[in-house]
Amino acid sequence: MLERLERSFLQASRFSADAAHELKTPLAILQGELEQTLQQAEPGSQIQQSLSNLLDEVRRCSGIVRKLLLLSLADTGQMSLHRVEVNISQLLLEMTEDIELLAPHLNVQTEITSELRTWGDRDYSLKFYKTC
Repeated sequence: MLERLERSFLQASRFSADAAHELKTPLAILQGELEQTLQQAEPGSQIQQSLSNLLDEVRRCSGIVRKLLLLSLADTGQMSLHRVEVNISQLLLEMTEDIELLAPHLNVQTEITSELRTWGDRDYSLKFYKTC
């Protein structure tokens, strides 16, 4: 029974990795075509706005695919992590500052516990955040 569970887990991980790889190319093509067409659109037009919205969604989907690939690599042990003590409180403060800079019209309120720490790979944590 344990062997069947392990085999199912490996199949699910392989499926996730395969799906992520298969989706990367069409999403990259869509992004390129949208960017090119967006440059040719009349500035301020409804078409330009629609293309910009579509481009945002394609980028969001690409981020999801990158995360799916990252998770599948982690699940199969193919990703090497440099584990160090990470100050999550500091990461959250940096994210909050980014949000305030990118969207000054939003009223962001936080209640972050100081010195919240864990062991993890800071670089992967930041990559994951930056693709959100």
